[in-house]
Amino acid sequence: MAMTPSSGTASFSIDTSSGEGLDGTNVTHCFNGAVNLPEGATIVRMHVWFSSVAESDPEFSVLRQRLGDGQTDVVANAQTSDDSGDRKVASANANAGFAAVNNAQYSYGFAACIGQLDAFYAARITYRYTSAGD
Repeated sequence: MAMTPSSGTASFSIDTSSGEGLDGTNVTHCFNGAVNLPEGATIVRMHVWFSSVAESDPEFSVLRQRLGDGQTDVVANAQTSDDSGDRKVASANANAGFAAVNNAQYSYGFAACIGQLDAFYAARITYRYTSAGD
């Protein structure tokens, strides 16, 4: 998943050997990535695999942004507070009011807000889709 910083002030490096790629202890940095979902699908839930220590509490979200005016809605959100440093999974159900995928009116994305010593491993968005096409 390609992700970009949500702020121009986020200083980071990509380091797959140590997992420590963010600068600034006790500072949370957010990263966003686009999500392609089939038209007419219904988002059900989000699962995120991560690890965290006491420095911060990672937060993960599925978002939709209205193309007409830029208003952003939180479709699903998981706020974590595990400080064990162990690999964990967090899950969140979708807000039913925002779960229907409408690509003509919205774009969709995933956001991960993590601290310097946290790690984001993977995310899965579960959705229901019963028609062929798009």
